[in-house]
Amino acid sequence: MIYRAPVSDPDGDALSWQWYYTRNGGSRIASGSPGSATGTGTAQVSFTYPTASAGTTYIWILVLNDSHNPAVEGNLPVTIMAPTSATPLPPLNLGALDGKSFALTDEINFSYPVSGVTFAWTFVQVATYPSSPAAAGGGPTHGSPTTTSGMTASGAPYATSAPRFTPASVGLTPGTYTLTVKATQGAQSQSGNATITLVTANLANVKVYPNPWRKDKHATKDVTFANLPIGSTVKLFTVSGHQVKSLNETNGTASWNLTNDSGDKVASGVYVYLIADGQGGKVKGKVGIIK
Repeated sequence: MIYRAPVSDPDGDALSWQWYYTRNGGSRIASGSPGSATGTGTAQVSFTYPTASAGTTYIWILVLNDSHNPAVEGNLPVTIMAPTSATPLPPLNLGALDGKSFALTDEINFSYPVSGVTFAWTFVQVATYPSSPAAAGGGPTHGSPTTTSGMTASGAPYATSAPRFTPASVGLTPGTYTLTVKATQGAQSQSGNATITLVTANLANVKVYPNPWRKDKHATKDVTFANLPIGSTVKLFTVSGHQVKSLNETNGTASWNLTNDSGDKVASGVYVYLIADGQGGKVKGKVGIIK
């Protein structure tokens, strides 16, 4: 710390000065070397406060003399405060997101009570859905987790200044992900995790497999409707228009166990499915059952 004070004498006399300080009302201690000037000058002292002095009150005293008058002095009280520690960031809880499904165009968001925080989002894909019926074996495909599609090209998490994120903005694909969000403010950080499922936002990407279903190949499998929009329904009819089964989407899929609404097994044949997304969108197709 540097303390300065302008000094002057109207008669242009020679001036001399000395800085002193006291600690908590103790005796005076000289600080720095005596200074001098003629007529005008700047009395300056440099001092480094010891770490152990936190909470101590210093009084700085400047004593000024000229050649004709008694010495004059002025003082400046300084209290050294202990450094305040930063308030810890609260835990980051993603429990409200865990197990939820989101359309790729949805905004994933949560509440966080602290402002001025940076959020880093990492998506680790742990299950994908087949892109075509030929690749389908009856459900999600599990493999080694990878962050390839869940981070930026440089390998860094996606950063936002608010606790919200839209998967479609970075080209994420349908599947199940482990989501990790890290909140950072200065040197402090908190992280939270959740497992979420991302599903398509339109009916163009719906997949139905196996189709046809064959008893000699798929006896242990259901017919799966994959990549369904959130909240969509699947209704199955005979070709004559009689309703056979109604299914609801769960985590982007619906499975038909080849029974009707009464729980009876259906016969071989061609069945018409109608998928509605709850927002006016519909798609129709056929699925074959061979027993």
